[in-house]
Parts: sequence; structure tokens; C-alpha cells
Amino acid sequence: MSTKIMVATDGGAPATRAVEVAVDLARSLGAELGVLHVVDESRAFVPDLAVVDEVIMADLRRKGLAALDRAYASVPSTVKVKRFLVDGDPAEIIIATAERWGAGLIVIGNDSRGRLAHFLLGSTADSVIRKAPCPVVSVRAVCSPADANAPTTGVATAR
Repeated sequence: MSTKIMVATDGGAPATRAVEVAVDLARSLGAELGVLHVVDESRAFVPDLAVVDEVIMADLRRKGLAALDRAYASVPSTVKVKRFLVDGDPAEIIIATAERWGAGLIVIGNDSRGRLAHFLLGSTADSVIRKAPCPVVSVRAVCSPADANAPTTGVATAR
């Protein structure tokens, strides 16, 4: 495995937990940590005009930088860390950035919305797990009461 671990964050609870897990792994393995936030351009797309609203994009980038700053602040000084802020489709950018940077592992939060929501909306984590060229650790923020004794991380590997 490469000595680089990529973790994706959007500032939400699953991503915050994913950063914690990635930091623990980086510390244990002596790995460098890459913290990535993807600015989802689709959230700024104005269908009626078929353009991306730059005011909305600027706000999304500002929020993305804030999420990166929070994640970066949680990394101890003993772990080497690099920050990435990239615009595009989240799943595609996570995979592409991890590949370009040479990450041997991707850590990503999973919101565990349920099967129907995943069927209707898809999932960035599911897409990354299916398409990543390296192992992926999928992390839930918390276990459901039915899973109280289950671990909060699951490991899935892509081909």
C-alpha cells in the first residue's frame, strides 16, 4: 500500500468521522494524509439558463474551505497533511484526485440513508467504492441502535 491516504470531507458528521479514522490510520501507518473537499458544480447549476452561477460557486468554495480548515485543524502535527479543494462531480473527483496524488487508500464517510434513497439518489460513497482503483474504507458517523455492537467502519475494495 502507498504511504498516502486520501480522505474526502464535506463537513458533515459521516465525513468528520471519516477524517478521524483517516488520521488514526495515517498515524498508525506513518502515512501522509490528503484531505479533499469537492465543490459540487451541480449545486450551482441554473437549468433555466444552462449555466453555473458563479456567486453560488464562490459561496460553495468558501464553505468547502471552511470544511477543509476544520478537518485540517483536527490533524495532529505529527501527521503530514495536504489539502485539496477541487470543483466537479464528487465521486469522479475523489477518485481522480486520489489517483493523481498516488493515494493507496481512500477513506470516505457514508450517510447510510437506506436502500430506497440510494436507489433514487445514488451515493458518492457507493460510486467511489465501485470505481476506485485502490481500497476504500467507508465510515458511518454512528451506528443505528440495531447495530450498537457493530463496528463503525467497513472496508470495501475496488478492483
